[in-house]
Amino acid sequence: MKVEEMVDGALTLKGDVLEGAEKAFKDTRYVEAFALLHAYIDWWMTDNIQLRTKLPFNDKYRFMTSARRLRDSKVIDQNDFERLQKFNDLRDLIIHRLVRYSYQHHPISYCKDKDKTKVIIEQGKVTKAEVNEGFKEGKALANMLRGKTSVVFKRQ
Repeated sequence: MKVEEMVDGALTLKGDVLEGAEKAFKDTRYVEAFALLHAYIDWWMTDNIQLRTKLPFNDKYRFMTSARRLRDSKVIDQNDFERLQKFNDLRDLIIHRLVRYSYQHHPISYCKDKDKTKVIIEQGKVTKAEVNEGFKEGKALANMLRGKTSVVFKRQ
C-alpha cells in the first residue's frame, strides 16, 4: 500500500486495506500483513460500536476495549469475543517475536538436559502454520464484523 499525504499534511494509506494485507501476506511480509488486518478489524469494531450501540462517538477505541464493548452490548457473543482476543494475542506474538528476532542473537531461555547439553526452549515462538491459520481467522473475523454493520430497513 502507498502512503499519501493529505492537503492538511496528514498521512493516509491509499487503497484497499484488506487487499494490502493480503498482498503483504502473500509476499511473506507478515508484520505488515497482521498490522493492516488488525487495523482493519479494529475499524469494523469501531464502526459497529458507532452504528449499533449507544456508546459515545468520541470515545477512545482500543482493540480489546472495543471487543468487550461489542460483547457487552450483545453485538457479538462470547465465542466471537474469544476469537478476537486470540487473534489480537497472535498479532502481538507475531509482531513482537519477528521484530525481536531481527536484532536479538540469543535464545529466549535455555536449560540443560541430563547430559549437561544446552537445550534451547522457545517460549512464544511463531510457526508458519500459526501465521497461516491466524491470517485466515483474521479475515473471517473482519468479514463477520463487516456483515454486522448491515442495516436492515423494515417497511411500516
